[in-house]
Amino acid sequence: MLHATATDSTTLGAFDASPLNSNVGLGGTGYWAPNYVQNATFIDYNRDGRPDLFAIDMTYEDGQQMFYNDGSGWIPYQVGALPDAPQYGDFAPDGHTQGSANTWSWYGGIIGIDKNGDGYVDIIYGEQTPNDGARRGGPASQIVLNHDGTVFGMDKDATFANEYNNQVIGGTYVPPSRQRQSQPDMELSGVDLNNDGRVDFVMHGTNVVSPGSTVNATGALSANLHRLVVVEQTADDDWAVTQIINNVFQLAEEDPGVGNAVSMTWADFNGDGYMDLFMGRGYGTSLAAQYYFPAVGREEPGKYF
Repeated sequence: MLHATATDSTTLGAFDASPLNSNVGLGGTGYWAPNYVQNATFIDYNRDGRPDLFAIDMTYEDGQQMFYNDGSGWIPYQVGALPDAPQYGDFAPDGHTQGSANTWSWYGGIIGIDKNGDGYVDIIYGEQTPNDGARRGGPASQIVLNHDGTVFGMDKDATFANEYNNQVIGGTYVPPSRQRQSQPDMELSGVDLNNDGRVDFVMHGTNVVSPGSTVNATGALSANLHRLVVVEQTADDDWAVTQIINNVFQLAEEDPGVGNAVSMTWADFNGDGYMDLFMGRGYGTSLAAQYYFPAVGREEPGKYF
């Protein structure tokens, strides 16, 4: 972690460095393997005024890596840790429980958004091999809700989940409370598409142990492995898949062993007041293909691209 130490314009490039040491799997520690970070985002999850670092790592079994900022250093913990992990109090493990926050995820994106406007930032994880998030208990969801500013109090969101109850390792399976939905693959981003003040998310949908993604209003199902899925946050604190576009992302559901997802860049490129999407690589015969999706068809509710 780099800390700026600049005092004037002549020292703008001055930084101190603090090493971040991931939780390493050793016998009896509750951590299965080195949890090397793939992607991360800053979230002040407990509203103490200090940003903490939440990450997606390379080991899916033992929860998701995070670093707690106590004001003097960065302490490693796992979100959804296993019962024998040395975590206590606000960081106590909840893997193998009905309220598990373990998403069984690795190699993906990560975003923080406040789903219900309660002031606590929630987390959505992307995943190289998605849809099996119930393996450590709870629903098969990659959305982790932050209810009270503690890691122990976090759990997964059954309102956007896949139906997956086989091979659950301990804990209690929680079925989806809404229509079954495929979870985010590696590509994932948050954006307010309709300017209603609520952050929506846009994701790459694939079909690992899932039949696909469904538009809630029509029931239209897509099993295309390269699809872009628009998920709106609704006024009643729910989610709604409102649009699916096939053949957008380059990767399908390969297992490359590396976090090589494509960045999703949002900006109002044409000045119409709505966010548009640019990606430096997309679906097609050329790996260098660039795709830009202008915002059109906004007169039809839920249609953005």
